[in-house]
Amino acid sequence: MPASEPEPGGARARPVLVALTVAHHRDPSRVGERALVLEQESGRAVRLARHELGFAHPGEVGEPRPLADPKLSRRAIELRVARGELELAVPDGVELRVDGRLVTGVRRLDAARLAEVPVLEIGRAVVLLAHPVELGARPERHAITGESVAVDGVRRSISRVADLAVPVLVEGESGVGKERVARAIHDASGRTGPYVAVNVATLPASLAASELFGHSKGAFTGATEAHAGLFERADGGTLFLDEIGEIAADVQAMLLRVLELGEVRRLGTGGTRAVDVRVIAATDSDLAGAVSRGGFRQALLHRLRGFVIEVPPLRARREDIPRLVVELLREELAATGELARLEGEGGWLDRATMVRLLSHPWPGNVRQLRGVLRQIVVSSRGEPALVVDDAVERRLALEAPVVEAPTRESVTPEAVLEALRAHGWSFTRAARALGLSKAAFYRLAEAHPGVRVASELDAEELAAALREHGDVERAAAALEVSARALKLRLAALGMSDDQR
Repeated sequence: MPASEPEPGGARARPVLVALTVAHHRDPSRVGERALVLEQESGRAVRLARHELGFAHPGEVGEPRPLADPKLSRRAIELRVARGELELAVPDGVELRVDGRLVTGVRRLDAARLAEVPVLEIGRAVVLLAHPVELGARPERHAITGESVAVDGVRRSISRVADLAVPVLVEGESGVGKERVARAIHDASGRTGPYVAVNVATLPASLAASELFGHSKGAFTGATEAHAGLFERADGGTLFLDEIGEIAADVQAMLLRVLELGEVRRLGTGGTRAVDVRVIAATDSDLAGAVSRGGFRQALLHRLRGFVIEVPPLRARREDIPRLVVELLREELAATGELARLEGEGGWLDRATMVRLLSHPWPGNVRQLRGVLRQIVVSSRGEPALVVDDAVERRLALEAPVVEAPTRESVTPEAVLEALRAHGWSFTRAARALGLSKAAFYRLAEAHPGVRVASELDAEELAAALREHGDVERAAAALEVSARALKLRLAALGMSDDQR
């Protein structure tokens, strides 16, 4: 997240903005509410307590409301944003945990840590997520759930391309919601024809051409009558081709012809007919790699890539998970006739379960999240409280990603230090070298007594290091912190790089 710094010509960059999003509250309707913490010239703190700091759903009309949980302390945590960092000052008697670790005194979360969306548990009352946000007008929602920067980018892409005739390729991992994006494009396109969807991976190779382009009576054995293909049925509307990377090789040339000429030829006929069909394709595979291996036509890939939308994985938009959890639970509970469990204030969706869901990597994305929540809902039927039984635990364990690189538990404290020293105290590069996520590496580094971050250094120590070593790079090496982070710390303290 960029810091608020002067731009050339004296103009000022847009201010740094951090959001606190409600991930758990005794009133489930408040999940997803947000409070903004803006960088201020005065450095004045924002106070977070039971009746201080208002939260509201993004775009909601009305006065923001304090969290007002009776278990939340009246003593305020003070929040400050400066140079991309969020500072948390915790008073005595207030319990705050960041990603499960107890915080006392003052704690700073830098831009890289905020990008990981840390989980803030305040006492045993509420759970918040801290994350960067962007200023500016919000895009049209397009029936896409989420308030993250990543999801807003998808929404803007939908708005830009919806009314155009160009093909769209929707890319993203399995389960991220690519078909929902395709449907949103169609709904916003103004097209009056139908939306037709097909998973081409499920089409038998011998029937794929017939299903897509149709056939005449007697075109092949078993063709007892004429058949209109999907392109004809989608005339005037949209045809969504899911898992396009699995389309049969002999059908690719026929698909390319339709995209180039706007006409289809039924199998067994010599004539063609014009169709007005918007094609949206989706894939979770490497189509460019398939081209290099000879498994996919390059010309077809170029045609399909009239405009590309990349849908982010769930782990890249952690701040959207609480809203998705509540929305999907409502759907699943409605199906079992138990929607009342989430109505009004109560504790059915407990804090520990939400934190557990937030900490899972979700390799299967939204589809996997829905499956786990369905398992929870069914396991909880007839029970007074939410049940996370062995079946749910096994499902989470079985659907965790296979990690070939070292795990957190197998990385020694010595390996953490060696990686940091080898990579100039860059947490990002050190994490990559060890095969760990940045969040996992941060937790290991925080637990290491020999690792500290530049934001912990005070002005006196910095000035002494600069006097002794002459420049920022040498001072950073001596202090065993990142040179980039040290520069940001100097700027935050109002010190120049060459201050002695």
